[in-house]
Amino acid sequence: MTDAEVVVLPPYFTHIGIESQGEGDGLLSFREEIANSGGFIHGGALEALLNFTMLRTLHAIRPGLRCALVTITVNYLAPTKGPVLGTATVDRAGRNVVFMTARATTADKTVATGTAVFQLSERRS
Repeated sequence: MTDAEVVVLPPYFTHIGIESQGEGDGLLSFREEIANSGGFIHGGALEALLNFTMLRTLHAIRPGLRCALVTITVNYLAPTKGPVLGTATVDRAGRNVVFMTARATTADKTVATGTAVFQLSERRS
């Protein structure tokens, strides 16, 4: 991705501490601000990590397009204090709709998986 194609993602991702890793991956480390009442990373933060990795992966293969999340489903498999690495793949990409899968893993296990559908459109000037 060139400097001209750098994608600006919502500041929420930075706010909760998600860091870019490579072209589409993201890393989320534990912080008290994103903990649930049990002391683990909150499910909402894990969903954001999955969303982040899918958006970054999508922007890498379809630069310059607007990507709107239509639906996302998250399966929470295990509690964690991280760090958690998020990765994503494209399952099917049409002209206007893309189906994706993401995975959140620690060093030894998968803690969440997700599927999402994105609607693509041209950016408005």
